[in-house]
Amino acid sequence: MQDRKKRGNQVLERYSNWLNAIVISGVAVIAFLVGGIYGKGFSNLSWETLLAGIFGLIGGTFAWFSAQSQIKAQKEQRDKDIAREKNSTNFRYYTHIVEIGELCRAFAQVTLSSLNDQRLTPERLLNVADAIRRLEITDPPITADQDITACIISINITRYKIINLLNAAERFYSDKKNIKRKLGETLAPGIFEPLQDLSAYGKTVSEMAELELQRLNNDHHAAPSKTN
Repeated sequence: MQDRKKRGNQVLERYSNWLNAIVISGVAVIAFLVGGIYGKGFSNLSWETLLAGIFGLIGGTFAWFSAQSQIKAQKEQRDKDIAREKNSTNFRYYTHIVEIGELCRAFAQVTLSSLNDQRLTPERLLNVADAIRRLEITDPPITADQDITACIISINITRYKIINLLNAAERFYSDKKNIKRKLGETLAPGIFEPLQDLSAYGKTVSEMAELELQRLNNDHHAAPSKTN
């Protein structure tokens, strides 16, 4: 019942411009005839001229509504194209963010575990610092979800904190007299909190991006049924 009502509304909306044109043309013709018959200025007007004027008026009315219908169709198509491009851009970005979130979480957890177990030696510090420096996070598009954008900003801020701490540790161990000191003594406790934050942000942003991807997929599969 609801589908039948929806189809009826779609038909009325599709032909509304033409129906309006018929009504307005009818009113215009009646007004023109009344003016032609009873108006003093039309006493010498022939019926051929009167009919030509009526048909011209009707034709102009239909032409105007036809143009309005075409403009409306073009606008609807443009809106659909914009929405399609927006969804495509967001889909690519959210796919990228799911991977970035997992990488951030894995890096933070492995680094924390290595620090706690004292397996992260000064010699391996260069590899750790290089790994987080190489992590490329694409800037979010303006169409991206605001919560995801905020989380990415937090990840970048936390990432720079960790990089600064690792840079300081590298400079410290570049002096050979410090090489025997444990890495945890120079990095702890300052690096533990940023690493824990990075792990939490990575988990959160991955989950949010996965939800957005699921929503986009649901919208994509639901779109054809709306047009039927």
